[in-house]
Amino acid sequence: MGPEKKEARLRAGYEDSYDEAVADFEAFRRQTCERLASQWSDPPGKAKPRPCPACGKAARVRKYGVERRIVTRFGEVSAKRNYHVCSCGHGFYPKDEELGFDEDNLSRDVLARVLDFVVSDTFEASRERLRLHHGIELSETKLRHLFERQSAPLADREKPCPVAPLPLTKANAHQPVVIECDGSMVRQTRGFGEVKLFGVQVLGETKRVFLAEAKDKDRFEAQLFESPGFEKLSKREVLWIGDGQPYNWGLKRRLCPQARELVDFYHVMEHAHQAAKALFGDGDACADLYARRVSRLLLSGEIETLFDELKACIPYQPRTKAGKKEEAVLRPLLKYLKGNRNRLDYKGFRERGWPMGSGAIESAHKWVIQKRMKQAGMCWSPRNAQRMATLRALRASVGIERFAEMLEQANRMAA
Repeated sequence: MGPEKKEARLRAGYEDSYDEAVADFEAFRRQTCERLASQWSDPPGKAKPRPCPACGKAARVRKYGVERRIVTRFGEVSAKRNYHVCSCGHGFYPKDEELGFDEDNLSRDVLARVLDFVVSDTFEASRERLRLHHGIELSETKLRHLFERQSAPLADREKPCPVAPLPLTKANAHQPVVIECDGSMVRQTRGFGEVKLFGVQVLGETKRVFLAEAKDKDRFEAQLFESPGFEKLSKREVLWIGDGQPYNWGLKRRLCPQARELVDFYHVMEHAHQAAKALFGDGDACADLYARRVSRLLLSGEIETLFDELKACIPYQPRTKAGKKEEAVLRPLLKYLKGNRNRLDYKGFRERGWPMGSGAIESAHKWVIQKRMKQAGMCWSPRNAQRMATLRALRASVGIERFAEMLEQANRMAA
């Protein structure tokens, strides 16, 4: 027998064995669905009144044997349930309450997969991936409904919001805690709105906890107050690094007044480069020298010298149209630096090996916020922008498996 015939025979044998395995698996799925349908159905015949979950009164059966279709990882399970209605008007299926199913009729593992997909990608792509990878058929409308219903506790200020625990332990008590904050613009129905992302990390460790805020600042501050381990921050050395906006420092004073403040070095240098380009023109060697001088004085701690040199430049500008332009960029730069005078200790931070910039949180914006919320053609309502940003931050903080569990727990507490 030639090598080609041997290869063809081996391939045929492999395909036959694989087809048999697929057939066995499909048979197993059908048997499992039939067994679950039997276990999840109410027994035929009359049923006793059951306590109403809304008011606690006895609720009689209104309809017997109502067909309920539950989506599971093994396929769709068709179960017969008794529908009870209370005198208060609340209707419910007691078997759903016992098994932990809600109105979405999804098993817990399927719900976890659905939430992971819709938080990771668009609703259209999530529908296709669920069908391709798991054989689950759900419409885009259904996925949107699931997202809005499961994220409802995030929009209700009276209900608890799931928050990841801060990574503060006795083992890392000697290390400072770094809190970084930065924002990015996301298109919303009322125009572009800023989504702020905060990262909390122990210096030298990889685990980070993210918190996001899109429209409700009070709700965001409550999230941080509710974070497990927040009370430990008052006993730790905290470095608060931001982009210079007053909101960041006001939040720091309310939440962590003892923290050391620092303006992101690269934000300061961005202002310096903009001033240099306006003064000398883009590409001019003097503009590069100007920015280097600002950087050298900042890193060496010669802040007053920097102020004096910037002041000295203003009166000696030529009284021309270009001179007015130069003066217009120097004064805002000087005002910006003076407004953050106590937040420019780059020399001290460098000597201690502490970070001087918020590059980590800027990078996190790309994969925590922008990857999902800034795709082509997307436009968010303020409410859904807050929900999605919070979900993305929670998922990035606790991981995929813990994410669905914490969201389910929050929905149970909010019920």
